[in-house]
Parts: sequence; C-alpha cells; structure tokens
Amino acid sequence: MMQSVIQLAAHLKTSLHSPANAVELKALERALGYPLPEQVRALYTTTNGLTFNAREGYPQPRLMTVEAVTEFLRVSEWDKRYFPLTANDDSNHYCVRCDEALMGYVVYVDHEDLPTIKFRDVDTFMKALQKYYHDGFTYPQEGLYDTNDPEAADQHDVHFDRMNIHGVPSQFLQPERTPHDLAAARRLITSVHETFRPDNRTHRYEMYLALWLLNDAEEIAALSRYVRMDFLIERLQSLPASHAQSTITQLTARLDMFTEQCAEKLRQFGLNVWNKFSSPVTYG
Repeated sequence: MMQSVIQLAAHLKTSLHSPANAVELKALERALGYPLPEQVRALYTTTNGLTFNAREGYPQPRLMTVEAVTEFLRVSEWDKRYFPLTANDDSNHYCVRCDEALMGYVVYVDHEDLPTIKFRDVDTFMKALQKYYHDGFTYPQEGLYDTNDPEAADQHDVHFDRMNIHGVPSQFLQPERTPHDLAAARRLITSVHETFRPDNRTHRYEMYLALWLLNDAEEIAALSRYVRMDFLIERLQSLPASHAQSTITQLTARLDMFTEQCAEKLRQFGLNVWNKFSSPVTYG
C-alpha cells in the first residue's frame, strides 16, 4: 500500500479505486516493454487511478488507470521509457522513467517543450501534490468573476492555471543533489555522448535532464557541446552565486561572442541587424 496516495485521496475528498490485479499489471508491463518501477506497482496495487473531482469545464487532473495507460501506449507514438502517470486533458503528462538510466524519477513531459525532471520518486510526487492542493488550491465559485472585467478575468486564469497540475513545484528547484542524482546524470551523459547528434531529439532531451541533476558548475559547463548555452546559463543561475558566477561570466562572454559573429555575417549579406554591442545599422 502507498500511504501517500491514500492521504492525497483523503485530502481531495475523493475515493480510491479498486486496486489493479496481477493480470492487469502484467499486461501493462508487456505494453510498456519494461518492468514497472516498484513505486508505480505499489500505487496501482493501492488504487487503479485516481480522479481529482475538478469542476466540469475545467482541466480534469487524474492519475491514469491501468486500462487508460495500456490503451494510450497502444495507440500513440510514445517513448515507452516514460510511464504516463497523470493526465490533465492537455496532452502533457507527469511520467515515471522505467529504464535503468533514470529508473523511478518523475519527469514532466510537455508536448510543446523540453521534458523537466520534477521528483526523485512517485511517493515524493504524491506528497507534493497534496501540499500543492493544501496551500491554497480552490475551485472558483460559480459567478464569482465578471468576465467583462479584465482584472477579474486574470484572477480567473490564475485559478484555472492552478488546476493544471504542471504547476506543482519541482523538487529540483533546490540546489542540493544526492549522490544518486549525480550518478543518474552521469549515466544519461554516458548513454549518448559518444553517438550524440544535435538533430536527435532523444539525445538532446537526455542531456537536458542530466543538466538539472548536476550541481557542479564545471560539470554543467562541460555540457556546452550538447546543450544550448542559454539553458546552461539558466541552470547555473539557480546555483549559489559563489559556486557559479565565474562560470556564468565565461559562458555569457562566449554566447555574446557567438551572437556578434552571427550578426556580423548577416550584416555582410546586407541585413539590418544589431545586438547589444552595436547600434542599428542602415544599409542603402
């Protein structure tokens, strides 16, 4: 039994579903092509999915049932290393990695953006969900907002967005990393660095995930061959300044130099471009 999901259900005032049985879980593993991580199995032997009782017309966050996951895997072109744990009617999912490189980590997979590593395990994610709803989550009351009032509409959007569970704060916003995190990052890097191709989306994603598992400025900077410079700088800026400032300065200088070189090439072809080093140039 997974106590954290039982507590989440109680907090949401929703009922646990009947647990999945061994036959259903075996069929799910066949569809996935990987053994279920231990905590995923514990969750589904506690409850086969969970609904969050959102108001009709709003996003419907939920833990997916075994049947829903199996069908999703059958009909979609999906990287099956990612077990889709949640759905929210927006094509984005909190997923659990099932392969050895990142086994058990919870990753938010956005269909329009890079994947984001969020939690070290499912149990921590369930506890974070409970805290997220406890810390002020409420459904808007009917008729509470005047849709003709822009300020009220903005307030409505804030509530609407809060129902979209992508807003649960990541465990990895904190600077601390465990030895397990660092080992996982190095496994990811090792798995793709020799064959890395910038046009290979899987390669890029693995390096981006590794970036957020590292916390040493020099190791992070060493990923500049694989990860966009602005992503590196963003990650370094989340570290204590005393650990990262000199590296940020070096990478920023490299990025500025590259930007100026690109701008100069474009100006050679008669294009009117400038950057922070130059004033607008007009060509006749």
